[in-house]
Amino acid sequence: MTDIQQLILGALNRPDSRWVSAVRRFKAAAEKSTVYRRACGECNECCTTMGVHEIKKPAGKPCPHLVGRGCGIYETRPPSCRSYECLWLSGITPDSWQPKKYGIVMDIARIDPKSTSTDLKDYGFFLRETREGAFGTHPQKYAQAIALASILCLSTPNIRHIGIHHWMAKSVLVFKVTQEGGMAQIELLKPPSA
Repeated sequence: MTDIQQLILGALNRPDSRWVSAVRRFKAAAEKSTVYRRACGECNECCTTMGVHEIKKPAGKPCPHLVGRGCGIYETRPPSCRSYECLWLSGITPDSWQPKKYGIVMDIARIDPKSTSTDLKDYGFFLRETREGAFGTHPQKYAQAIALASILCLSTPNIRHIGIHHWMAKSVLVFKVTQEGGMAQIELLKPPSA
């Protein structure tokens, strides 16, 4: 069992009350009963971490339209950019987890980026390193992010995957999280790629 699998199982089998409010915010946003959104401000980390199929921009590569602190084509940006919201922007993660400062973007995305599926079982909670070594530089934050993604997995009826993207998408891990007999189970679906 990998260190990451141990972190996830630990978070799931010994829930921490810190995540209760995050789960409540997530469920409220999902049900659209409460929408709490923040403003990006100077953060533009998603312009590097996310893939944009309309302009053939791969995940983990800076967008060619990124200029200074913003988007050079903001008014005409592609639909996938227009609709994108990380979990911080959506108000799910704590204020202190702003991606530019935190070094990690958390979002919900398709497990297979080439897929066009809208079925939630094909999605996962992803943690994306916004700069090289962010996961290792802040191991406690990384562990907390994995814990929150794990808790959200079991709090969401259909989303059962956690994806971890290291800087520039050099390594991608995908785990499937399930619960059986009150205990969490985790399975590594996609081992690290070189």
